[in-house]
Amino acid sequence: FADDVTTSAADVEISVVTEKLQDAFSSLTRFCEDSGLVINISKTQLIIFKSPTRKLPLDYSIQLGNTTLQPMQSVKLLGVHLDRHFTMATHIDKVVKKCHGLLGALARATPFLSVKLLKMFYTAVIRCHLEYASTVVAMASATQLHKLDIIQKAAARVITGSPRLAHSEPLLVELKLDMLAERRSRHLTDVVNSIVIRRCHPTLLNLLS
Repeated sequence: FADDVTTSAADVEISVVTEKLQDAFSSLTRFCEDSGLVINISKTQLIIFKSPTRKLPLDYSIQLGNTTLQPMQSVKLLGVHLDRHFTMATHIDKVVKKCHGLLGALARATPFLSVKLLKMFYTAVIRCHLEYASTVVAMASATQLHKLDIIQKAAARVITGSPRLAHSEPLLVELKLDMLAERRSRHLTDVVNSIVIRRCHPTLLNLLS
């Protein structure tokens, strides 16, 4: 089985992108046929990444075999929801929604767990969602990223048993929880450094010069 196969093409002209994708699909189809694999075209998605100022024809679509695909507003790739303008808004909104449910579980556990265990629950079960693919999420606007900060602040209040409107910064210091922005910055620095010293995944080796 081959799962979640992704192909891409880039050009300033949408007609060239279309042609490249159709050629890539044809090559992929031949490979699958030779390997005894079948492409599930009903689950195949198309998205065009572009700046908001670039307009697509209203009737734009791409023909892949006997199927016509129209571009989607966002797609999910390896757990990350990518929207066509790379705002990360869709991804962040879905993460926030999921974390609100987990905050409810954290609150219900407060009568039974110590502050130490509640913090462990937060870092292991909630913060991992807030930081998933942080190098990609970091491109989002400050307004979008603030939504993630709100989750951590709410968690700090729950863990310490503080009122809902209590100032969160002293609580984060008390719990020794670094700001998410600081953790993202350190992670980005580590990734860049690993590329510079060439101790990274091979696909990243030529990302920087």
